[in-house]
Amino acid sequence: MTQALDDGAARSSSHDVMACLLIAAWTSVVAFVALTDRPGWALVFAGIAGFSMTQLFELTPAESMFAPFHDPAVAEQLPLRLEPGTATGLKRDFGWDGVKLSWDTAKAETVAATLEMPLVDLPDRFDHFVFCHVAPKDVSLTFEAKRGGPWTPLAKPVPGTGGRKEVTFAIGARPVDGVRCVFTALGGSHVMISLQWWGVARAALVAELDAARPRFDGKWEGLIVPPD
Repeated sequence: MTQALDDGAARSSSHDVMACLLIAAWTSVVAFVALTDRPGWALVFAGIAGFSMTQLFELTPAESMFAPFHDPAVAEQLPLRLEPGTATGLKRDFGWDGVKLSWDTAKAETVAATLEMPLVDLPDRFDHFVFCHVAPKDVSLTFEAKRGGPWTPLAKPVPGTGGRKEVTFAIGARPVDGVRCVFTALGGSHVMISLQWWGVARAALVAELDAARPRFDGKWEGLIVPPD
């Protein structure tokens, strides 16, 4: 009986030591990831650890990104869901300057595709969403939010301009479970869209920082002088 008790105590002690070693190893890995400049790996380990809060990446003191599409190390780990509509040949590619969405054809005036991303526990200090993209003129983008019910538009559709565009919309009621972009084809030809980043902002602080920026006269009077 004494021998059996001793064996049981030894096994229990061994299990305790192993558990402590595993915890120490995991803590070291998480610390290493946090101290390195690899946010993509941080997302992987955060998912394994069961962290539920949406990861934010600071852009300025007033703005943070939850979807930095221009960083493929992060973008490839994001919980994105791309759903085709009428688009044929729909593709998603992760590039060094953004996530590229493209399709071969789509029926005009119909939803070609949607791209959505879940959100969890956005900090209350942010009051606006910010979306940055490059879209051609034959596409319009409608940004929507989900708040425990159906998807609802954040604003009117945003037409593509052929150049870089950054749009800002009030977050509105909380909690927000996710955001998505609905891509509507205005024509039937081939389309390519580049998504730079999606994020959140504090509108008042953005305005304050913008007002504090130095302003320079475009004439450069007194700064450019003729040669002697």
